[in-house]
Amino acid sequence: MKTRPPIDYYKLLLAELEERIANKEAAVEDERFRIYWDGMPVWGRLSVHAKLFSELRTNVLASTYCNSWVFSAFDEADPFNSMARAYTELFIVRSDETKEKHITDKMEFFKIDGIIYHDAKTCPRKSSESDANWHRRNRRVVFISCNKGDDKENCLRKRKAD
Repeated sequence: MKTRPPIDYYKLLLAELEERIANKEAAVEDERFRIYWDGMPVWGRLSVHAKLFSELRTNVLASTYCNSWVFSAFDEADPFNSMARAYTELFIVRSDETKEKHITDKMEFFKIDGIIYHDAKTCPRKSSESDANWHRRNRRVVFISCNKGDDKENCLRKRKAD
């Protein structure tokens, strides 16, 4: 079911994005750092985190979470088989080697300075010990551990003060 308002809105967003690209206008003014967010967002703190990153002139421009719910392999004409194919392409069900290569490739492509790894205790499939071990071995990483819906504390600001 397609409705006109969302389509029109996304066309406006696309036009703004294309204009910013043409004008070489950065997403974050005077950007200092480029961050890869690995793990679930802290849903109750999105606004707080966005303001914090803005204050720090930090651009969070890639995330594994976005790849956890992308069903580009889904085909309406073959729903059963294509759902199975789509499921096997989700980031969280891939091998450790595939996940590591994906993150490494994205870090190079986006010229990432570091990773924030959210070890979400409420999502053990996403927050695995092998993920944490890879980050410890290979990259500049800040580890945070919060409940995905935590409104009581700002994990990032607390970690920044450590």
